[in-house]
Formats: sequence, C-alpha cells, structure tokens
Amino acid sequence: MGESPESVADFRQQLAQHLRTFSPTQLMTLYSQILDELSDRRVIWSRNAPVGNYAELLVAKAFDGSVDRRSQKSWDVQVENGDKLQVKSVVLPPGRAVGQFSVFRSTDFTSCVFLVVDSDTYRIRRAVQLEPSTVLELSTSADWVSGVRVTVAKVLASPLGTDVTLPLRRAQAEIDLAGNGRDVVPW
Repeated sequence: MGESPESVADFRQQLAQHLRTFSPTQLMTLYSQILDELSDRRVIWSRNAPVGNYAELLVAKAFDGSVDRRSQKSWDVQVENGDKLQVKSVVLPPGRAVGQFSVFRSTDFTSCVFLVVDSDTYRIRRAVQLEPSTVLELSTSADWVSGVRVTVAKVLASPLGTDVTLPLRRAQAEIDLAGNGRDVVPW
C-alpha cells in the first residue's frame, strides 16, 4: 500500500506494453502461472477467479480469524470468539458502484463482510459488515438459484452497516508486505 499512485500507474503502463506482445495462449499460460504463484504464497487456494479467495484471506487477516477452505455452505471465516463470517466480494471499475454480490443460499452466519475491489489495482475500495437480518432486508429473491442477492449500491448505502474498509486495507498492506498469506492460511 505504500506505493504512490504514479508508481502504480507506471508499473501498469509498462506491464500493459509488455503484455500486448503475448498471444492469447501465452496470456492464459501467464495467468495460470500467476495463480500457481499466488497459491504457493497461500494468497489463494483454488483455481477459481482469485478475488473470492483473496477477499476471504483479507477478512481472516483483518478479523484475526481463519479460513475454512472446505467451502462451508454459509460462512467462509471463523473468528476466535466463534463468530462465522460470510465474505462477498465484487470487482468493479474505478468510480462504478453498480453491480451485485453473489447469491446467498443461507444466512447461517454471524455477519457478512462485503468488499468492493478496484478492477485496476485490486485494492479495497470499500468494505461493509452487515448482520444477516439486514442482508435479508436489502436483498431480492433469486428464485432460479434458490437464494437471495444484494446489490452493491444497497450495501454501500445501508445505514445499518459497519464500515470496515480501514481494517481490510491494513490487512491488505500487511499481506503485501509479507508477500504471502501463510500466517493466515498455514496449510
């Protein structure tokens, strides 16, 4: 997190120029290698789009919890006091707050931490914690998948949410500094 906006922009520009020389197959190979490296560093633990694993890692770090990589039905992170946190994340372009979080099929969790991640830098733009009753209040039915969904706009606008952006940004900075998430996901 200590990088200046200029250094991040310079890096992105240089990287983009280099990536343009790659074929689609080479880009997919690079993506696979990046996923392997992130897995080796225990920043992610599946081959799914990495933002879900990454969000769980950040929440576990921020809340002094542990990730259950067995994919529980309604929670992702367990905190020392026994609280079970559901984690939902969405990647959005800068300045955009239109989108939906993935479907809830259960509200058997203590609270849900919603993360909005910047699509350019993967930095945490905003993080909000909500109780299950508030999630249900803000949700609309998603009958085709037997669940409910919540929009980004409703989560960000809810007066019942707790802003947890700063603890999540601190967790992100600590993981960046360490270069891995091994202290959070030791397996």
